[in-house]
Amino acid sequence: MSGIGHKAEARSTNYLFTIGQDRELSFAVQNSNVTEVNLNTTPFPVGPKDLKLPSNKAEMSSLTIDFVVSEDYNEWVEIFKWIMICKNKNNSFWDHVRFCELTALDSQNQPTVRFKYKDVFPTLLEGITYAVNDENSNTIVSGATFEYNEFYIELPDGTIIDEKYGMLDNQE
Repeated sequence: MSGIGHKAEARSTNYLFTIGQDRELSFAVQNSNVTEVNLNTTPFPVGPKDLKLPSNKAEMSSLTIDFVVSEDYNEWVEIFKWIMICKNKNNSFWDHVRFCELTALDSQNQPTVRFKYKDVFPTLLEGITYAVNDENSNTIVSGATFEYNEFYIELPDGTIIDEKYGMLDNQE
């Protein structure tokens, strides 16, 4: 583990979410998550008790976002179209998965850590709710859930931390 010095706190309001290698679609995200990682265990029989050892399988949670819908509804419509394409052309799955990135920004809005998702496809697009009597806000917000096949982290110095991290002797 690297040493810990005095650093500014991470802020949950400083990030960008984009879809596509060329950032074709970006979101005014209200809420999102970085994947939850669950390392499974394997029992190892020793005498009257099994020891728990870390297995070689880590499970990742779905990616969810809550986003502000723009006046032209572009973000919502694009995800809807993506779901319909995935549904109707399931024999060519690899043609319809995309790359997504959640980029954390520092206090000067400069990228710090990039959380990258490969082979992404949408599994849920929340409906849009209209409310005339909503006194808090008249901004329309929706949500989406995505599944993916690969997750990795890119640090500011270009270091990649993925599922192969630690397999080489020089990575700890």
